Amino acid sequence: MSDRWETYAEAADRLNMTTDAVRHRARRLGWRRTRSNDGKTLVMVPDDVEPIELSEDPVIITRSDDGSSPERSHDDLAIDLLHDRIRDLQADLSRERNERLAEREATGRMADRLIEAEKAKSDAEKAAALAQAEVAHLQERLTAEMTAHRSEIDHRDDRLAEIASDLKQMRSRSLWQRLVG
Repeated sequence: MSDRWETYAEAADRLNMTTDAVRHRARRLGWRRTRSNDGKTLVMVPDDVEPIELSEDPVIITRSDDGSSPERSHDDLAIDLLHDRIRDLQADLSRERNERLAEREATGRMADRLIEAEKAKSDAEKAAALAQAEVAHLQERLTAEMTAHRSEIDHRDDRLAEIASDLKQMRSRSLWQRLVG
């Protein structure tokens, strides 16, 4: 026999328990649960779970600390079952509290990370704005320097043209005219 998926009602019938008892046992023991296509909750009942044997006799025989076997009444059994149920509920409550605390801590950590991410985004946007302003300033400086260099090159080209014209004019004169001046 292997683990199998059953509704709480099916498991309750097979194990001779109430559906609430199966539900609580599944939660307490950590049995896997899922939803079926029709919306019912299915629980995977391990194969080692044995059905509860129901007795016709309302008296249960147990051993006391001194080794004797006193009989217990149906009311004592009910009280013990209620005590067990209270312990189960307290354990469930404690587990739920711990889960909520863990969820709150996780939410707090996520909120802190979100705040850090928003701050980092804001810092990055400021840095990008400063970088864009610096780029614009450098472009203006580069344009001004290029204009100044272009002007200097044009001036040197004009001066070179003058020198070339003077040289041409000097070459057109004879040697003795060049020497005399």
